[in-house]
Amino acid sequence: MLNLELTEVPDFSLMYFTRGERNLLRKHGANPDEFNRLWHRVKDIWLLSKGYEETEIKDIDLWRSVHTDKPYMVSGKRWDGTDHVVIYKNGKLYHDPHPDGMGLLSIWTSGGYTYLMKMEHD
Repeated sequence: MLNLELTEVPDFSLMYFTRGERNLLRKHGANPDEFNRLWHRVKDIWLLSKGYEETEIKDIDLWRSVHTDKPYMVSGKRWDGTDHVVIYKNGKLYHDPHPDGMGLLSIWTSGGYTYLMKMEHD
């Protein structure tokens, strides 16, 4: 999506916690929701450093009819219950950053579709 080598993209999974890890954090008094917000904030800052911002797609069918060959991000749950983001193009899975490449089991009903918009410079 950004024409970068894979080695130039941070491993955002290092900042993500599985369900079991979140339960362990709760057990020790930590709030795992804070870590999820941190994950999104770090991702947003990294995108900004590349000149992009993530924008929600409100109507995926309409958006795809206008942007027929543009990749977009789809967020949801993997088969193991963890939150995950994959890249779609033309309505089909284009890239799954997870090594198993299994994609998503379900898509979030809110905020499930986003794209990267190049920021305007002054």
